[in-house]
Amino acid sequence: MEAILSKKDFSDKTKKVYLSIIKRLDKLKFKFPKSKSEKVEYIKQFFSENQIEKASSRLDLLNLIIVLRSIEQLPTDKLKQYRTELNKERLNGQVSKMNALKDTLMTLPDFQKELMKAYEQSEWKKFIMNYLMMTYGTRNADTDVEIVKSKKDATDDKKNYLIYHPSFL
Repeated sequence: MEAILSKKDFSDKTKKVYLSIIKRLDKLKFKFPKSKSEKVEYIKQFFSENQIEKASSRLDLLNLIIVLRSIEQLPTDKLKQYRTELNKERLNGQVSKMNALKDTLMTLPDFQKELMKAYEQSEWKKFIMNYLMMTYGTRNADTDVEIVKSKKDATDDKKNYLIYHPSFL
């Protein structure tokens, strides 16, 4: 699978993610389907046998399989249909999970009050992380940033930067 992956130029971050997924598939002894037929049933059975229950985990693995098959110019239509099913399953799972948590989650007005309290108390990490997540829908990993005063200080393309400017607040 790594040999197939090397045929196409991906960003370093994408390569790292794909290689991690390949290692996981290798560890589970996954046999990459190289034939013209798409082997959707084989993939479903593989997920079941290896107890990959989370739809998001199955989607990660399936997306890589689709990418690799695309590189090899093999059919992917049935796999993409299965991906659509998994996306619906993942979304339904998320909705169910959020419905179960709705009584324990903070309301938006309460969250905004807490956010402003963090700002007033100069709790900058708490404020910035929560502001970014609320405003831009970022993940925790996305808030791993270096704060700089100008764009020219953002020199490493492998880092996330937050450019501080008082007029942004």
